[in-house]
Amino acid sequence: MWFTRLLLSGIAYLAVFPEYVASRKFKAASRRGKKESARLSMRVLRKSGREGDHIVDNALTVNFSLQALVKELSATECVNWILFIIRRPVTWVIVRQLRNAMRHHITGSFFRGRAYDRGEKPRDSGDFYWQPDAWQTHVSSGRWRPDRYNERGQRVLYLSTTARTAFRESDKAGCAQFIQRFEVDLPNTRSVILDHELETRFPYIHYLLLNSEYLPGESHLPNPYRATHFLAFLSACFEIDAIEYPCVKVNHKEYPDEFNLVLFRKAMESAGRMMVGEPFEYK
Repeated sequence: MWFTRLLLSGIAYLAVFPEYVASRKFKAASRRGKKESARLSMRVLRKSGREGDHIVDNALTVNFSLQALVKELSATECVNWILFIIRRPVTWVIVRQLRNAMRHHITGSFFRGRAYDRGEKPRDSGDFYWQPDAWQTHVSSGRWRPDRYNERGQRVLYLSTTARTAFRESDKAGCAQFIQRFEVDLPNTRSVILDHELETRFPYIHYLLLNSEYLPGESHLPNPYRATHFLAFLSACFEIDAIEYPCVKVNHKEYPDEFNLVLFRKAMESAGRMMVGEPFEYK
């Protein structure tokens, strides 16, 4: 893994060149568009309220390239990620921006939701955290499907920044929603916070997510989660154990505090000991 991390660090250093070229093209197209009355702008907008231009004044933008990358990722199953990155310079900038987005120490109140049939309720807080043996049983049962950040049955922990977000994430018609609170304090954890600054500070990651932000069953892509599987691979290479990312089910201009958090490896194990109080029903 150290060799992969060294290689990716070198790629991140070279990433300034494709980023510079794309930036120059976009700025030139924007200037032309402001001078001409017949400016053509094709925009993509998701339910989250986040947006991006595919075309400005007939010139393709970075978002167009990232949309094509998401489509390509979605069509792949098994892939050598390193060769995939080397052959596609647009991914170099994603590597660079993810590394630059790293922070240390993640702390605060987070919440996890689960849906229960009417008349049922959780036995205790343990229902909201998969123990290793229970998780392996679940994966081997055939009921597990690849999720947003776990590609091959890896155990991860999904949390939300508010109880309302946790409710939205677990909401099922006809079911009662229970919420468990976590008081997370992980001082030595490398994390990536993809918050409201995402669109301006890390635009390549913004576009990568924007083009893969579909609710289950709504996407025309074979596997829209592959883009986030790519981010999970890079996170493992850089020993990043937490990613906070926008919730796809809410408009962030209306609800600016609603995000999700995925925890990997050591951070997940530690967070399992940070549940506070008993689960409560969210109404």
